[in-house]
Amino acid sequence: MRKILSVIIAAALGLNVVLAYSNDFFTASGVPATGAALNSATMRGEFDSIEAGFDKMPTLTGNGNKVVTVNAGGTALSATAATALSGMVIGTNLQAWDADLDAIAALAKTDGNFVVGDGSTWVAESGATARTSLGFTDPILDKASPGAIGASTPAAISGTTGTYTGLVDISGASAGQIKFPATQNASADANTLDDYKESTWTPDIGFTSNGDLSVAYSTQVGHYTKIGRIVILTFSIQTTTFTHGTATGDLKIIGLPFTSITATGYIANGTLQWQGITKATHTQVNAYVASNSAIVSFRASGSGTSVAAIGVSDMPTGGTVILNGTITYTAAN
Repeated sequence: MRKILSVIIAAALGLNVVLAYSNDFFTASGVPATGAALNSATMRGEFDSIEAGFDKMPTLTGNGNKVVTVNAGGTALSATAATALSGMVIGTNLQAWDADLDAIAALAKTDGNFVVGDGSTWVAESGATARTSLGFTDPILDKASPGAIGASTPAAISGTTGTYTGLVDISGASAGQIKFPATQNASADANTLDDYKESTWTPDIGFTSNGDLSVAYSTQVGHYTKIGRIVILTFSIQTTTFTHGTATGDLKIIGLPFTSITATGYIANGTLQWQGITKATHTQVNAYVASNSAIVSFRASGSGTSVAAIGVSDMPTGGTVILNGTITYTAAN
């Protein structure tokens, strides 16, 4: 058999082959004569066709890991990278092999696990382990009560916006606090709480024109709580010295921490305990904050008499003045 193949290959290479042997498969007799050259035109034509076909095959050198394809016209063969067959380019529209992808693919698909980096590779961690990896010492969301924030002592929550559809629970023993900025970030939304403050202020007695007014206090205290635009204001004043000779106009307390809302006819009345005011035919004195104002004004009323402002003439010089009151009013912002 090997001899027969040798003859075929030799003929394909264009060599004259002399058959000088015989065996069970071939007898060197007949035409051509024994020992004559084998130059059959038909056989050589067949081998020429085979040779031409092999000549169309791409060379092996430089074509490793490629596939052989036939051109569109069916006239030529070429060696082509597999990725080029569909127009794919590795790194552009075809994901290249990567050790990180192998690491992620090998992770267990356990329900509730998080995929995180540990500094060298990717690992799957449970919720509790992932919280520790991310720096949270306590859960932000109470899984036993979905929507509740802070099952025990929650980690700090920061960001620009957030939406919660369940209970916002800050009833923990070390919680219960909401902090607002020192400078109000005012909102036009009627349903948005944009400010909260608790502080003190200093109430000071005055008149429209103070002139030579001289006042010394044994008590001069003011407190306020501001929730949104609502201001709950308290003041407590008691004088040890109260003299005036050239002061004119109406009594007032100045120094309010916030100016009131501007609105036609707006008046926020408060309660008042008073001493040192003498107003004939009037039995009641009230403190109030008017529209677009940062002062507390006073007016008197009584049965059968008109409401009137408390003026300098209603405040005897040299007497002791006591003004203790509470007013709730709406601030401009």
